[in-house]
Amino acid sequence: MLLVWATILSGCGRVDQAARGYNAGEWRVGDEPTFVIGGSAASDDAGAIFSVRGAAILSTGLIAVADGGFGKSRLAVFASSGRLAMTIGRPGDGPGEFRSISSVEAGRGDSVFVFDSQQQRLTVFTGDGRLVRTVNARIHTGSRQAHRQLGVRRLGDAKWAVREVAAVLPGEAGRIRRDTVAVGVVDADFLDFKQLELLPGRMTATMDGGSFGPPLFTPQVLMAGWGHCVFTSSGDGPDITVHSSAGRQVSTLMGPGVARPVVEEHLDTLLQYRLDRASPAAAARIRQWVAQTPRTKVLPYYHQMVVDEWGLIWLQVFEPPVGRGRLWYVVSQEGQELAEVRMPRDIDVYAIGKSGVLGRTFGSLGEEKVELLPFTSIPADLPTPLPECAPAE
Repeated sequence: MLLVWATILSGCGRVDQAARGYNAGEWRVGDEPTFVIGGSAASDDAGAIFSVRGAAILSTGLIAVADGGFGKSRLAVFASSGRLAMTIGRPGDGPGEFRSISSVEAGRGDSVFVFDSQQQRLTVFTGDGRLVRTVNARIHTGSRQAHRQLGVRRLGDAKWAVREVAAVLPGEAGRIRRDTVAVGVVDADFLDFKQLELLPGRMTATMDGGSFGPPLFTPQVLMAGWGHCVFTSSGDGPDITVHSSAGRQVSTLMGPGVARPVVEEHLDTLLQYRLDRASPAAAARIRQWVAQTPRTKVLPYYHQMVVDEWGLIWLQVFEPPVGRGRLWYVVSQEGQELAEVRMPRDIDVYAIGKSGVLGRTFGSLGEEKVELLPFTSIPADLPTPLPECAPAE
């Protein structure tokens, strides 16, 4: 059982799940995917995907895949058979062109929203690939040092939840510095920014006064959207905060898990992971990198946070070497642990709903695929979530 840190505010009081007669039952995810995009199943080079940054299922049944690999930076749209239906966009700086796609989402009327993190802009297309508009997504939280968005999530009232670097801290040699990340809500045109909270962000180790890169097992700020709600987690603690898109803090709850110190076994696992994916000539350099790079004292609690279409919070347990583990917790919006679900294989999840779990998986040679893993069992009486953090008047 989980502890709730704060009572649900503004009329959203706690309700005992047991009093409702909720039976957690079992969530089971099937091993046989409903469809597979890419991988060895790709029929030609055009249908191959190399660096998946996101995927979304359109109401037509087509699957839009953000593919950023090998200078492609395109939106590839597939039929469920795996056949490439069309390609939207190409590398470049012009209208409808991309440099580095970081996410894709489907909207009403089959609108497709594509966020380019390098160009810091949002591009909207119709379901058949026609360009609707391009929006400059570079916003300002007040910092003079950085105004770069790290991610966006579309909310139910045509707003966007955003993560943005708010301050970059100077570092001392041999120390770990940590940026500050602002989480907020912005309107459809990315003009009116409302800050929700400031969180400790990316860690960077510094050596001899210069940047050395992130420490081993560094956490990341997690953010998810559902209805008019924004869910956030610092990644290095179990607490999850829920805000409304109007800027009101709805609740704070404690997720499952315990603090786990980084031990030599974790370093050995990371080293072997890197060696397995590198040439023999690079082995000495990789060993030196693992030995010399600073590491955090504890592992992050979670690697991913996804809110499903029922409003339940799915938390992926961080597992070395890179965080992608198969164990997920399912938590209600009231902070009750409902289930533990083990995925049949490693998957970076983009969406969870009645049709199943949509995400990026990996073949035996490391090739990337997009799969929809269906549910073979879903509890019959899912708990009622919060009222979608009622939108601003």
